[in-house]
Amino acid sequence: MSQVNELKSIVRFIIIGATVALLTGCGGFNPEKADASSVSISKEGKITSVTIDSFSEDYYDIEELEEMANSEISSFNTEYGEDSAVLSSIKKEDDNIRMIMEFESASDYSHFNQKAMFYGTVAEAISRGYELPSDLVDAEGNSVTSETLSGLSDEHIIIMAEKMNVITPYKIKYMTSGVTLEDSNEAILSGTSEDSNVYLILVK
Repeated sequence: MSQVNELKSIVRFIIIGATVALLTGCGGFNPEKADASSVSISKEGKITSVTIDSFSEDYYDIEELEEMANSEISSFNTEYGEDSAVLSSIKKEDDNIRMIMEFESASDYSHFNQKAMFYGTVAEAISRGYELPSDLVDAEGNSVTSETLSGLSDEHIIIMAEKMNVITPYKIKYMTSGVTLEDSNEAILSGTSEDSNVYLILVK
């Protein structure tokens, strides 16, 4: 593989964010200080992601990587709308690269990364074809009854295919079995099934 093609592969890997996320817990989400790849969702549904990946080879050029990343983003925005995805920064830190991106919506994040992601109300999720699974649990691991689920239409929900850790805009009330809560607004998804989406139902 040529160096140019290898660089393109690395850029695509960084953009997709294939590494497992680990959030900085206290004081909110700061992408400049996150220890590893992370995602945060605002109340308005805007997405901030930071991807950290190994970058130790001397012949890789950070400016060239930035140029190729911006080219990928420009092509995406041409199709999905201006500022649907924005590269906030990309820089080399010792043997790693830290890339911070902003997405206008969960839908933009989903299209860009080619992974399912939804943020909105439960009613909106159902109208999009999602079904609430019957095995949701609360923070203590207790099963959630169908009667409880039926009263959650106006609450917000996050649905994700990627098993990343997530900082949420509201407190997490119910979740897919296997999710671990770092605190009421931070979920660790690595313990859930690789083959299905993760559901987080939030309350204000």
